[in-house]
Amino acid sequence: MNPLAGMSNQSENVRTRMQNTRQDEVNIKNVSNVKYILPMLLGNQGPNNQFQALKLVSIIAQRRNLTLVLAPFFDHGPTVETQLPHTFEETLDPDILAQFVSVATMEEFKRQCKRKADAVFLGTNMVINQTLSQTDQINSFVDQTIKAYYNWTGIKIPSTFLYMNRSDDVIQIHADLPYSIPVDDFLDKYPDSLITSHQCNAFLYPYGYLGRLSYAQHISRYTKYFVRGKVVRETAQSFINTAMNNLTYVCIHWRFNKEWKDTWCKQDYALDLCNALDALTPSQLVAKVSHFMAISDIKAAYFASELGNQNDLIKGLRVGVPNFHTTSDLIDESPKLSRDNNYLTSLVEQEICKESTFFLSSHLSSWSDMVKQDRYDKRWQEVNELFK
Repeated sequence: MNPLAGMSNQSENVRTRMQNTRQDEVNIKNVSNVKYILPMLLGNQGPNNQFQALKLVSIIAQRRNLTLVLAPFFDHGPTVETQLPHTFEETLDPDILAQFVSVATMEEFKRQCKRKADAVFLGTNMVINQTLSQTDQINSFVDQTIKAYYNWTGIKIPSTFLYMNRSDDVIQIHADLPYSIPVDDFLDKYPDSLITSHQCNAFLYPYGYLGRLSYAQHISRYTKYFVRGKVVRETAQSFINTAMNNLTYVCIHWRFNKEWKDTWCKQDYALDLCNALDALTPSQLVAKVSHFMAISDIKAAYFASELGNQNDLIKGLRVGVPNFHTTSDLIDESPKLSRDNNYLTSLVEQEICKESTFFLSSHLSSWSDMVKQDRYDKRWQEVNELFK
């Protein structure tokens, strides 16, 4: 069953709601004059990296007078064929985003564009300045992703650029562009870059731009427009109000599972942290967290981690830390969550961490990065600072 089958019922009214908004709040155009940009998030790693990519595409769309299509997100999976889609509304609030950039539903894009994109914004320079073997390898993955995206959405993406060195249907930034340029500065400095004459555009692998174009320098301008979906916010607030009794609380994101260690503990810059994690005992962590809460006058704690991760640490914290709550508690208390849908649970936990009195983040975690962007002007630090 395709999870997107009911998407039209959820999102069809977004442009209608926008049209009822004052003109000084949202710039509404005649649909026939709209230039669409569809962020193709499949193949952009996990949901949090897709979230970062969506932010970047939204900023480009707003600055280049394009209409952002409310395209689906995708969960984790071993292949692009097994990464299940989730509607935009499940992840983000389209009404709030529409206060920043003009948006359109997938249904409008399909109608106006006849279920296909005319041109591609390419998020990585996979065609230019590469060896033939590198190009063939990457192009094979891109071709696979385009086919999988069509199976999920019914939208065709041009693929001619995979087989020629350059194409009029491909829009790219220069291969020799320096890294970490603020996207606002780039768009100002290069007014003829990332523009299109086509009505129906897809942004393929936007995550590939994040190392080169950065929005972090101006996150305070944008974060208020990227708000999690209504169900996510309501579920998080209900848990905060009832299970946590509206107490002040610290949210601890504990990403340090086997997957994290297998990825990062091979890197020299993470060795000190990995050694500290290996040496950490449950009683030591309890003492550090309890001390932190006492000196910060915080009355409760939420431990955000995957189910079953670090059971010994959780057992120690549950016994030794007052008003301690976990992912398992959240699922038990929330009728809309289940152990079979980690996608929604993860979003709710991020919202709980966003609203916390203090956030203790995990090092080298895009999940934590998203919460830190939410809290750009609030208190947070990395959890490993407690047990250095």
